[in-house]
Amino acid sequence: MNLRGWVRIAVAVVLAVCLLTIGLPRVFGVSSQDAATAIGGASNVLQAAFVSVADTEKAGVNVSSLLNGLDEAGLALTMAEAASNNGNYSEAVSQAAACETLAEGVEKEAGAMKSGAAGWFSGILSLLVIGASSAIVFIVVLALTWLWFKRYYGRRLSRSRPEVAS
Repeated sequence: MNLRGWVRIAVAVVLAVCLLTIGLPRVFGVSSQDAATAIGGASNVLQAAFVSVADTEKAGVNVSSLLNGLDEAGLALTMAEAASNNGNYSEAVSQAAACETLAEGVEKEAGAMKSGAAGWFSGILSLLVIGASSAIVFIVVLALTWLWFKRYYGRRLSRSRPEVAS
């Protein structure tokens, strides 16, 4: 092959590479705007989950299991942002969707735990009220019994006559 043939092949390869890199986002169907939109939506859902977990914690519920879920969702969001910065928009959208799924699950679980907390606290409160009432009744009955026995033995001793043993 002569020099012209090699030049034509080189030009064809360069054109093919240019067309592939220009058309690559279109092949995957994901643009940088799609990735940015997905990441923004995932960030909003994650923020809502954080607020929900904070409200649940204010209600007095142990939220340590929810914090693990928030960590996983935050990691997925971080990976989505890193993939978007590297130009891998399809991976960014995928990680953003995973973040949304995790954050929505955490938010639902936090809501369920918060609604269950009211019933739990009312149960504990009623146990405290019943226990305190029982203790008060027991102390009153004990005091009345002691007073009765004190009078009974006091009268009995005052009526008794001492006997002298010889």
